[in-house]
Amino acid sequence: MSPIFYAILADSLELVKYLVEEVQVNFEKKEIQNRTPFYWACTQGDFRIIKYLADKGCQINQKSSLGRTALTKSCYLGRVDTVQY
Repeated sequence: MSPIFYAILADSLELVKYLVEEVQVNFEKKEIQNRTPFYWACTQGDFRIIKYLADKGCQINQKSSLGRTALTKSCYLGRVDTVQY
């Protein structure tokens, strides 16, 4: 997994920004189940990271290998604030 996934799991917007802006990490990189950093941010519920990645222009409707999007997973997890965004 790319370091950006670990930064998202740690709820560290500062580290996500550093990785994207300074290290030039690909914020569209998918992990083994075809989930993107945006998908992971939505499952974690850190709105700051969600907004940051969306503002950077990431693909918000990318499907995982199971056919789930960040929106459908957020609905499943009951993350109303993420769904409303």
